[in-house]
Amino acid sequence: MHLVDTLSLGGAERMCVQLANSLPRERFSAHVCATRRAGPLASEIAPHVRFLDLRRRGRFDLGAIVRLRRYVKQNAIRILHAHGTAVFLAAAVKAMGAQVAVVWHDHCGERASNTQVPLPYRVVKGAIASMIVVNQKLRTWAIERLGMPAERVWLIPNFVIRRSMALSEPLPGEAGFRIAQVANIRPQKDHATMIRAMARIAAAEPRAHLLLIGEAGGDCGASIRSLIRESGLERHVSLLGLRSDVTAILKECTVGVLSSASEGLPLALLEYGEAGVAAVCTAVGDCPSLLRTAPGGCLTAPGDDRAMAEAVLGLLRDSGLRTGAADALRAAVQSEYSEESALGATVHVYEQALA
Repeated sequence: MHLVDTLSLGGAERMCVQLANSLPRERFSAHVCATRRAGPLASEIAPHVRFLDLRRRGRFDLGAIVRLRRYVKQNAIRILHAHGTAVFLAAAVKAMGAQVAVVWHDHCGERASNTQVPLPYRVVKGAIASMIVVNQKLRTWAIERLGMPAERVWLIPNFVIRRSMALSEPLPGEAGFRIAQVANIRPQKDHATMIRAMARIAAAEPRAHLLLIGEAGGDCGASIRSLIRESGLERHVSLLGLRSDVTAILKECTVGVLSSASEGLPLALLEYGEAGVAAVCTAVGDCPSLLRTAPGGCLTAPGDDRAMAEAVLGLLRDSGLRTGAADALRAAVQSEYSEESALGATVHVYEQALA
């Protein structure tokens, strides 16, 4: 059973659903549990995968723990694959006597910069049979800071599944000048830097149009909307919200951007490569290793809107540079971040956890 807080359109949530859908059916009976609430990705769970919408009401919802414990027992579940903070619920179920192996899948690149390990993670460490991380910095953190045995920490990069889907509706902006940013509006994604960069880009190239794809609610969403208005960019920036046709959108764009302050290995960057889009990304998490290896795009320092703007304008203006970067990124994604490799490694982790 894969546990995840929600099924919103985020990278960790996509990986949860993709792994559950793709596990070999002759060896595994797969389940997905959204612990707090479901979301758009619930519709992408394959028919053979059972889904539990737990709807826990808070951090310490004893009733939710009991319901999940009962479900685990009734369905003879042996592995709880917990994504992100769902590891605490998995550990609670195990503490209530469930005979399960807990696998923690850590997608949070920001954690690698923390020198102190919060007490809750030190408490649940003993319940974790194996840990999956998405980049080398997180593996180092898990071993050196958290104290996990090295042989129980596995580096498995994210992967992208090829999809063919038509656009659900026409896109704003002019072909050849669309810029896409696929990221839910959260502090660590630092959309504000991209909006400031967009002000520079629009001044130099009035046809440029930025498409923001992802959840845009709460205070962060309101702040970004306010910044767009204050910057006079209403004609140059569109918030598309949560979309299920991301691949189709990217194929209509010229450049993909990520202005993140922290990352693990962003699924969006892999999606840019799969769609054949050149990328501009901040040098955080495992983004440098992918783009330097390709080289499939441009790297900038976090928070540097001037460098971000210059890199995007360079790709918009130079079709040869753009095509070369896009082709290199696509080749790197298809060779190094395949579904087959990730699934094989995940099955091996399960075998080790059970042993």
